[in-house]
Amino acid sequence: MRIIRFAALAFAACLPFCTALAGEASLGDLSISGAWARATPPWPVATLGFLTIANAGDDDRLMAVAAPVAGQSVLHRVVLENGQAIMLPQQEGIPLSSGETLDMARAGFHLMFIGLKEPLDDGTKMPVELTFEKAGKITVEFDIRKTPPAIAAAGAESAQDKTK
Repeated sequence: MRIIRFAALAFAACLPFCTALAGEASLGDLSISGAWARATPPWPVATLGFLTIANAGDDDRLMAVAAPVAGQSVLHRVVLENGQAIMLPQQEGIPLSSGETLDMARAGFHLMFIGLKEPLDDGTKMPVELTFEKAGKITVEFDIRKTPPAIAAAGAESAQDKTK
């Protein structure tokens, strides 16, 4: 009985750390953080995903992405052309320079998940396999969110300011 109580207490003590690590992973010299995708309506067709990749090693390249919930997953970059935003598939992958950190959202990149087989509900998770040219493959749990993390954090800060 003591062992069961101890195991339950140890699990409860570790839980905050486990949830804090959602959307984070490491593969060789690559550190992945902030992985999230937008929640969908009940009749999903597609959604976008974002993450940050820090490369402490040699140049590498994100070559492919796959999610079991999507019929197709594509690497995209949004560029402005004649005042119009255009999505361009990144068939050559997304370069990850040595010593650099790529914040996909700020750099105009995103992961496009098309042909969703089910809705993605706010607060859930979605496994996504990332394939790198040199580092190999890793599966990362993407947080599903209605609101982008930066906007959600700003809203939380604003709410705290109002309580002071």
